Amino acid sequence: MSKYLTIGKNKKGFLLFEVMITVAVLSLGLVIIIRSFISCLNGTKAIASYIDAGFYLEKKMWDIENGLEDTCGAEEKYKWELDTIVIEDTDLSEAVLSVSWDQNNIEKKLTLATYIKNDK
Repeated sequence: MSKYLTIGKNKKGFLLFEVMITVAVLSLGLVIIIRSFISCLNGTKAIASYIDAGFYLEKKMWDIENGLEDTCGAEEKYKWELDTIVIEDTDLSEAVLSVSWDQNNIEKKLTLATYIKNDK
C-alpha cells in the first residue's frame, strides 16, 4: 500500500509553464485556421457576385442584340452602360456592354464586347 501513496523522484508531471505554452500554440493555430476560413468565405462571396453579374451581363447583351434595350440603365443592384462603335466599310458595330455593382462599398465592373449586325 505504501507503494501507491509515495511520490518518488521518478514520477514526472507537467509544469504550469509547459501547459501555458501548449495553450498559446494551440490558440495561435486556431486563430490562423479561423482567419483562413473567413478569407475563403469572402472569396467565395466575391466569386458568386461575379458569376451573378456575368449572367446579368449575358442577359442584357442578348436583349441588346435583339433590340430590346436602350444604351444605359439600372436594375436591382446593377448599373449597365452600352457603347457602340460603327465599323467603317462593314455592316457591323462593336457593342461594348459594361455592368457595374457595389460590393462592400467598392465598385466592381464587368465588361463584354461583341459585334452586332447593323439594320439597314
